[in-house]
Amino acid sequence: MDDDPSIRGMLSEFLTGLSYHVLQAESGEQALGCLEPGPVHMALVDLKLPGMDGIDTVKAIKEKDANVLIIMMTGYPSTESAVRALRYHVYDYLIKPFELAGLEPMIRRALEQQKLQAVDSDLRKKISEMNRRLQLRIEELSFIRKISADIESKTELDEILRTVLTGLTAGEALGFNRAFLFLMNEDRDVLEGVMAVGPADVEEAHRVWTELAERRLSLSEIMHTRKEGEGDRILTDLIRKLKIPMDGENTLTRAVKGRTVLNITETNVREFGEAFPIEMEADRFVAVPLLVKEGPVGVLVADNLFTRRQITEQDVHILETFANQASVAIENARLSIRLEEKVRQLAHAHQELQENQVRLMSAERLAAVGEMAARIIHEIKTPLISIGGFARLIRKTLPRGDPNITSYLTIISEEVSRLERVIENLLVLAKPGHQNARPDDLNEVVETTLLLVGEHAEETHIRIQTSLDPDMPLFEFDRNQLRQVLLNLFQNAIHAMPNGGSLQVTTRQKNSFSQILVRDTGVGIPNEHLEKLFVPFFTTRPNGVGLGLSIAQKILQDHNGFIEVTSEVGVGTTFAVNLPLKQPPTENA
Repeated sequence: MDDDPSIRGMLSEFLTGLSYHVLQAESGEQALGCLEPGPVHMALVDLKLPGMDGIDTVKAIKEKDANVLIIMMTGYPSTESAVRALRYHVYDYLIKPFELAGLEPMIRRALEQQKLQAVDSDLRKKISEMNRRLQLRIEELSFIRKISADIESKTELDEILRTVLTGLTAGEALGFNRAFLFLMNEDRDVLEGVMAVGPADVEEAHRVWTELAERRLSLSEIMHTRKEGEGDRILTDLIRKLKIPMDGENTLTRAVKGRTVLNITETNVREFGEAFPIEMEADRFVAVPLLVKEGPVGVLVADNLFTRRQITEQDVHILETFANQASVAIENARLSIRLEEKVRQLAHAHQELQENQVRLMSAERLAAVGEMAARIIHEIKTPLISIGGFARLIRKTLPRGDPNITSYLTIISEEVSRLERVIENLLVLAKPGHQNARPDDLNEVVETTLLLVGEHAEETHIRIQTSLDPDMPLFEFDRNQLRQVLLNLFQNAIHAMPNGGSLQVTTRQKNSFSQILVRDTGVGIPNEHLEKLFVPFFTTRPNGVGLGLSIAQKILQDHNGFIEVTSEVGVGTTFAVNLPLKQPPTENA
């Protein structure tokens, strides 16, 4: 630009000949107009222009486009003008008149420098962007390290899950408004909602975030101090209702089956289908699958329902990195739970095996002892029968004489009879049980057995009360053996109430068993005696043998039943006889 048209024409012709596109201007205002259509790389500006002078023009050009190279031209050079020109980064200074041959290399050098500056600027921008990304990556790794350290310090699955979700919503970390966790079930065919973290409404969101901002807690501090809020409970209750079949078409199942992150926006939510119930109002969210080598574990979901902040690619990237760490921690915790359960099962199985081995060894020993005892008892029983028989015969045939001899013979007969009963009871304990089980009426057996002790009970002022289940079905048991059990229990109850009392007999159904309760209001049994009640020959009665309850227990065990006892000294004792309700087979009509 120059106010002299001859100079403008000469420069335009020369530069056009060098294949440059040239625009002419005779004033500063006109020169600024030349910048509007498109980029201008270089301007030749005369120092003295009408109106806006050359320096002001340079200043205005630089304000519009700082990349324009400027060469000043003047016929009246001065130090002051040169300094002013350099202040605005003028590339060079031409003194009129000048040779056109010297202008061409000056322009070429200026444009080359401009290219270098552009390359330098581009490199600086790239370096700045790389530094920015590096800083973000450092922050990501720092976050992952912090959250991983906190997760590793936890052993309980619920603690790990809450730490994962809190990491997604904590301000220092990703700062999502809400986070949800779905895990695969054991059969890996259903996604089940497990836990959620986040406020229930805007008011709670504002309160929680204001509190966290004021306290300026670090991620670790938030993990250790934050308790489950009302919003967490509401969201968790909602999410636990969600059971999403993996064979269905759903956003979350797509993320898991496709092993890919899905960033759902308002524009593509219809494409992927509904994922949450209406109450959760989740229309924009990110779903990240939790994956391990063995397969999918579940899916993490996060959204910004309240702030409406856009979920960026950077958010998705760090969330994906975080999900990799969380997947391993969650799967390890679940494997630990399964391992603990297997260990418990093995320990239980081992204990049962040991108990069965003990029972087997005991049964083998008892069988051997029983067989030997049966032989010994048989050998004893034969002479006892002979002794008793001869004693009774002598007593009958002996002429009336010395009364002492008659008394002695009576004692011998009675003691032999008692020994015979003991031997019979020992044979019951020693031999395997033989039952004559058939469908029978339990209530009727109870009533007829009570008749056998009714007179004795009345003599000792004992009131007998019964409560028999009218709906008790017929079931299989040995009538005579059960009567033996009940008779022993009724007699024991009467002996426990020497001063009178109450004998209550109840029948009822309990689960798959029939139950006979025999309650007395007698003296009760001390705790130290309860454990020995069913031990053969244990008795607290002076003339007792101590085999009645042992035989009762064996009879019930032979019926696949059992007997229980509870007692309180001074209050009374309750025996519970339990027999399986083994139903007779039904005949086809």
